[in-house]
Amino acid sequence: MHLSLEQWKCSRYGPTMSRPDGKTYCIFCNCPDPTAEHPELHNYSACVAQPEEAQLFHRKDHLRQHLRLFHQGCNFNDSMKSWLSSVDDIVSRCGFCDVQMASWAERQKHLAAHFRKGSDMREWKGDRGFEHQVDEFVENDMPVFLIGDQRRTMEPFSASRSNHRENSSPHSLSDLVSTDPNIPGLVGKEPEPHSTGHSYREVEQQLLRYVSTNISQGHVPSDQQMQRKMSEIMYGPDNMWDNTWADNPQWLGMFRKKAGLISLSLSGGKNAFIGFRELDCSYCTFYFTILSVFVRTSVAPSGVT
Repeated sequence: MHLSLEQWKCSRYGPTMSRPDGKTYCIFCNCPDPTAEHPELHNYSACVAQPEEAQLFHRKDHLRQHLRLFHQGCNFNDSMKSWLSSVDDIVSRCGFCDVQMASWAERQKHLAAHFRKGSDMREWKGDRGFEHQVDEFVENDMPVFLIGDQRRTMEPFSASRSNHRENSSPHSLSDLVSTDPNIPGLVGKEPEPHSTGHSYREVEQQLLRYVSTNISQGHVPSDQQMQRKMSEIMYGPDNMWDNTWADNPQWLGMFRKKAGLISLSLSGGKNAFIGFRELDCSYCTFYFTILSVFVRTSVAPSGVT
């Protein structure tokens, strides 16, 4: 996992700066003694009027791009180095003991203590507990509870390389996501399943698309079908390397929730799955009423496997 703990805030101290010579300069172009109207040549007011998260950048190259596109071709200069700050107040949890932590420093100290006592990543339960806005900035990641098992596979995961198949053709995220409007924000074309790398988030998006497409056609895929599809996505059809993340019960449970699937146990060891991502709320009560009859008789209705 890679998570940047640095962030740049555009115009953190306003549109001007003071120098030892006693003059005031424009932070964007170094114009001396700028007028009150001058910052508007650089779209200053429009920038600060945005939500704060739109003014924050966790990578310097993203800030440079913002300066060029939003602030009329401005370039990064030394005066902007003061916009950089470190982030420490990151909320997280420990998967060994489930304690909640309020800072990154606390997290490092706490986990180090576990490892000194001999804890192994195979003992980890659940996720890292990051808030959504923090989790969005995590790069080259996979669920932490899979790391212990991945170390023993033929192709272990490495955060230093997002593409785990050296001979495969790389795809951007936009190439790997769905045209299905039921998955918000996922728009793109469908690649060949065996041509993509093992970037965790990209593989997950392909499986989400598969589930959504099936549900839209009136069929909710079973665990076994999702496991087979994951194997196809990662290794191609009929590949002997069929062990995937979907074979991990923790991962599969988390994926069902993300895909909008609800599991109901039937007698005889069977499960019924409903794709509530696709159901109208007014239909849910009716569907549960019908399903409850089949649960008692251990027979799943059409479209539920």
